[in-house]
Amino acid sequence: MVGVAIVLVIYAILFFYFSHLDFPVIKDETHFWKSSIHFSSTVVPSLELLRSYDDMNTPLPFYLFGQIHRLTDLGPQGGRILNFLMSFIVIILIIVQKNDKALFYGFALIMFPYFIGTGILLYTDMLCVFTVLLGFICYRGGAPIWSSLFFILAIASRQYALAFPLSLLAYSALQLAKTNDRIKRRKIYWTAFGMFVALLSLVPWIVIWNGVAPPISVRTTGLDTSMLRVFPDHPLYFMACVGFYFVLPEIVIERRQAVFQGSLWKPIVLVVIVCLWFVMYPPMNNVEYSVWTMGLLDKLSRGFLSDSMRMIWFCLLAILAGTRFLSTRLSSIIFWGNALLMLKAPIGWDKYILPLLVCLWCCKAMENNIEGGKKRKKSKQAHLVLEFRF
Repeated sequence: MVGVAIVLVIYAILFFYFSHLDFPVIKDETHFWKSSIHFSSTVVPSLELLRSYDDMNTPLPFYLFGQIHRLTDLGPQGGRILNFLMSFIVIILIIVQKNDKALFYGFALIMFPYFIGTGILLYTDMLCVFTVLLGFICYRGGAPIWSSLFFILAIASRQYALAFPLSLLAYSALQLAKTNDRIKRRKIYWTAFGMFVALLSLVPWIVIWNGVAPPISVRTTGLDTSMLRVFPDHPLYFMACVGFYFVLPEIVIERRQAVFQGSLWKPIVLVVIVCLWFVMYPPMNNVEYSVWTMGLLDKLSRGFLSDSMRMIWFCLLAILAGTRFLSTRLSSIIFWGNALLMLKAPIGWDKYILPLLVCLWCCKAMENNIEGGKKRKKSKQAHLVLEFRF
């Protein structure tokens, strides 16, 4: 209860500091609000409405913002309040876990610079984050139908949410390979089916748009959205961001963190692959540097480091994240699924790790809650243990 009270105070301060979220549209809100108005005229949007808005992501956030405006006439403030409430619920869902460090996990998420930003502005990210987290919690709770439904809503908010049901489908396949129990296999089959249905939910949008984004937005941005177009440097920057925003805070919170535990050859292979990848596709130009809020880690690093030192720094962070998630555990599969999907991201941006970051902090809280502090059984296999002690 103390943690909930602290978060309530923080959010009350934010609400009053930002003028009850009632201020003129700024930054990307300008075109997001235009798309919201586009969907405010009718409850049931036509196919033409779904095709003719000028933004790259799927339309559920714009539809909700538009309908809130239609019903309340609050303007952008209505959509901002929705985002604000969802961000608050996300934090609460993490800190209420029966874990003595859950509050620290919630604070670490609040400190991520794009969490509060997307929670007080008319941005599309928070609805995706909210539904992804609910889908993840339902998945962990053995409710595959609800999990699938929430992931469908997440994909209808941002296309890159596809990484989560895709990762969970891969995890289900791994679980099937590990068990011969008929009852467990039947549950896994149903879960995998739910994740597959969630993946298929992107198909109707592709059919409506005749592509992966609305045709007007594709023409406006001039982006190459063909299936063969990939950006090999963006997964590297994504991994570096996870190392900086998740693994380093995790080390500080845990005070003694085993980063990797396994046979020696696996981390060596990972280091070699990551280093070669950096040599071939260094993430030198990740964002539009004229926009000060984009790529904060990249801009901070540019302010202190030369290009070569910046690449070494990013490489070390990526290796740190890679070794942290070098396993077949659920959190690791989700991490790699998200990182690989960044091959299709047109820009490399810290903000893109937000849904993953929320799930990772929640996963830690839930795993620790399940484990209940019990000591793990020691394996007889030889291990390489990398630990950070404070």
